[in-house]
Amino acid sequence: MKSVAAQQFEAWEHWIIDSVSTDKTLQIAQLAAENDARVHVISEPDCGVYDAMNKAIPLARGEWIYFLGADDELFDPDVLSTMLNQDNCNSDFLYGNVLLIPEQKVHDGPFDVVKLLSRNICHQAIFYRRAVFDQLGSFDLRFPIFADWEFNIRCMLDPNIRTKHVETLVARFHTGGISFNGTSKDPGWHNERVDMLGRQFNLDQRSREILRSVVEELIRQTFASGKFNPWRDRYDHLLRVHNNLLNSSSYRIFSALTRPAKTMLRAFQRERK
Repeated sequence: MKSVAAQQFEAWEHWIIDSVSTDKTLQIAQLAAENDARVHVISEPDCGVYDAMNKAIPLARGEWIYFLGADDELFDPDVLSTMLNQDNCNSDFLYGNVLLIPEQKVHDGPFDVVKLLSRNICHQAIFYRRAVFDQLGSFDLRFPIFADWEFNIRCMLDPNIRTKHVETLVARFHTGGISFNGTSKDPGWHNERVDMLGRQFNLDQRSREILRSVVEELIRQTFASGKFNPWRDRYDHLLRVHNNLLNSSSYRIFSALTRPAKTMLRAFQRERK
């Protein structure tokens, strides 16, 4: 709460969604709301963190929505000014990096769909334009641990949603939460990643099974290599090999020798048509 109040960018509102806590959270939040009209508090039972986040979305009146966990904080007082400046106004899905605590490690640079299949963008790094939720709906409560991951893939797959990475630290993110330690509690997520791609590209069941094998191998290689784009590294290597081949003297000689035969074959095929 202090990290939000300290922002140089002052046109914010802060909705605190409390799940009937039994410590002093509610007391502290209500005191903040009494001292600052931009702070609002709701305390009622919910069905988990994404249910709480879904409750906040229709309450928010700003153009951008950002979710900050109870044990996390904005990195410095310039975060909102940096992320919501004029250079970024043409984006819908705007994200930076977070500093993992206690590891003191930066997570995790630009993402594409391939990278997003193997690991998620930390939601403490993301600013969503409010219209994104109008377009795609809210977080899917079928996934109590990875609903934000599912939503982020939906955003990346939608050609109408403009994404942009900003190379800045947005928040300090504590890694002891459920998203880092709760994979076994969200077993449906294993299949959903592939099913989302299958629906996007209208794949039949056989094609989805092939895709599932490909995605599983991608994820396996990701964690085995310690890199997050092992297939892209392989593609870049093959592209270099291909270009070296095209520039080799042996390839040019072979191409020159076979060109007359290829020309005759194309002429024969046109004649048959």
